Amino acid sequence: MSTLNVSFKLSEKARKREFATTGTRPKETQTATFDLEDATEHQRKRLLMYVPLDKFDSNQGITLENYTADKAYYDNIHKEAQILDFPPADLDALLDILADMATQKDHIGPQLAQWDAESKAYSEQEAQKRTTREQRVAEARAKADQAKADRIAAAEKWIAEFGSKHLKDATSRGYNCDRLYQLERAAQEYPGFELDYDNNAEWTSRSCPSETALSQVTEIEQAHPDTTVTVVWLTKPVFNSEIDEEKNYELALYDFTEREAITVDDQNFTRDLVK
Repeated sequence: MSTLNVSFKLSEKARKREFATTGTRPKETQTATFDLEDATEHQRKRLLMYVPLDKFDSNQGITLENYTADKAYYDNIHKEAQILDFPPADLDALLDILADMATQKDHIGPQLAQWDAESKAYSEQEAQKRTTREQRVAEARAKADQAKADRIAAAEKWIAEFGSKHLKDATSRGYNCDRLYQLERAAQEYPGFELDYDNNAEWTSRSCPSETALSQVTEIEQAHPDTTVTVVWLTKPVFNSEIDEEKNYELALYDFTEREAITVDDQNFTRDLVK
């Protein structure tokens, strides 16, 4: 005997009706078994239009499904169990349900294919964006690492050629003397400038710089072509804690008068130089 097991869900309305009739609370998920030897040849041929041969005489059988075209749920579910108000009472009723399912599937098939293509394209775009971002981060990190290595090499070379005995002795023993190195180099390469190592100085844009300031900018640009030289309006002074140990920052602010100034952004220094 060949059979077909069919799973489906009963609606709440159907379950209430059965409970009222029998006094037994029915399960939401139901299974019906159809004896195919009692079916007509026409019914069996129709059945084969919707059901693969390996589903017959199988404990799993088939599940009556509802195909939906609701894109909001597409990412999580393409189909759901059919909820029936009346279970298929006979094979003809089952065939009618299967025919409706086939119609639904044929209707939604092109939409599902389109959404699959859109989803795939979106995933590929996001993957490409992630790869691009990762490449940019890696390139930026490599560039920063190289810049740091170049700066360290430049510092070691400068210290060996121009550094004070104190600076050479300390660095030769492995001590970090970055502040002293930058201050000594600034004093040699930019006489009259102060290195804002503690980042205390503040300024705003300067309107119509003086002729003297513009002349100094030209001189600095000629002597240091790879720098950015700007005339600004200085609103807070440079204050280096280690150099100005005997001074009080608040007192320095009190004595300070806002003025025109020149700033230099040089890649050999981590902070701006101010004059």
